Amino acid sequence: MPVSANDPAVTEGRQSDDQVSGILKERARLLARRLDSPLSGEQEQEPYLCFRLGLAGLYGIPFTEIEEIISLPEITRVPCTPDIYAGVANYRGELLSVLDIKTFFQAVEHDSEAEARVVVIRAGRVMAGLLVDEVVSTAAYANQSLTPFIATAAGSVHACVVGIHEGNVMILSASALLNDKALTVNEPPGR
Repeated sequence: MPVSANDPAVTEGRQSDDQVSGILKERARLLARRLDSPLSGEQEQEPYLCFRLGLAGLYGIPFTEIEEIISLPEITRVPCTPDIYAGVANYRGELLSVLDIKTFFQAVEHDSEAEARVVVIRAGRVMAGLLVDEVVSTAAYANQSLTPFIATAAGSVHACVVGIHEGNVMILSASALLNDKALTVNEPPGR
């Protein structure tokens, strides 16, 4: 007995034209979206570098603000600069200001230099190195999932903190950090 295309046994496993059209439209929507935009319902993730300052403090900087991570170079202290300046170092033939932000965040000192690195950050045309005790890991956060930073007596530190990721990583803004007034060296001439 011949089988007809309209036979329920044949059409039972097939989808209707409306179902096929709906599936194709959804696929086209997914393929047409911008690669940097999240799917509906998803939160956009910002990858960051997690590092340790002092004995227990975990901090993060988004990869978009990082130029490079380098081994600890020879750092030359510059007289008459605030404690936040560790000094300057040779970075690809140019002077790089290296910041010791442990003092900025009042982190408890850690003596080991074995794992210390300099994270070179950039905010526009301004570039500096952050002296970190250890590069811990990489991770990602969603802006909506960050918990707010509760300001303390540390004053301008609050402006540099984007939020807290997973309750223990302080996400920093390189732009806010590099534009902070604590980094201004304004020594009058003759001193």
